[in-house]
Amino acid sequence: MKLKEIVDSINTTLKSELQIQLGEFYGLAKLVIVHQQDDSQTYVATIFNSNGSEIRCQVDDSYPFTIYHRCLSISVTKENIPQYGDGEDNLKETANMIAVVYGRGESVQEDFASMIVASLPPTIDIAELNNVDVIAGSVNNDSFSVYNQEYKSTDYPLNPKDYYFSISYTIETTYDRSCVEKCIN
Repeated sequence: MKLKEIVDSINTTLKSELQIQLGEFYGLAKLVIVHQQDDSQTYVATIFNSNGSEIRCQVDDSYPFTIYHRCLSISVTKENIPQYGDGEDNLKETANMIAVVYGRGESVQEDFASMIVASLPPTIDIAELNNVDVIAGSVNNDSFSVYNQEYKSTDYPLNPKDYYFSISYTIETTYDRSCVEKCIN
C-alpha cells in the first residue's frame, strides 16, 4: 500500500540523516531480465517511471555510493484493534524489503551499513494510512552473495575497494479496508 511513496520517504530521511548528498538514492526497483549480445542473460534492478522510461540501478562507480530498494514479499492480515465502531476493518500489510547498497572508497562497509540501519525512520506519516512502521532486520555483508542474488551471475566485477551489501527491513502498514481503492490511486 503506497509502497513507492514510503520508500521515497525512507530515502529522503536517509539523505537527511546521513548528510551525504553525493550518492544516488534510487527508489523502489524490481529485477528484470536483460539479454546480452552473446545470448546470455542477467538480471538488473530497474525502476519504471510513470512515463514508461526505465532507470537501471546497476553498479555505478561514478557515485560514491548507490542505494535501491526491492520488495521481496507482502503479506496481509486482518488487524483486530479493539475499538468502538472504527477499527473493525483494518488490514495490516507487511512488506519484506531489502535495500541494496554499492559503494567505493575508504569507508568500512560494516560501519556504513550500521549508519544506514541507524538512519532508517522508525515511523512514517502517509496520508490515508493509519500507521507505517519501518523495522530494520539484518545486514548481509557478503558482497559476492549479494551480487549473485541481484544479478543471478557468478561473474564478480567488483574491485577490492568496492563494497556491496544488502539490508533487510520490514514495512508494516495498517490501513482501513475501505481505503484500498482510493489509497492505491
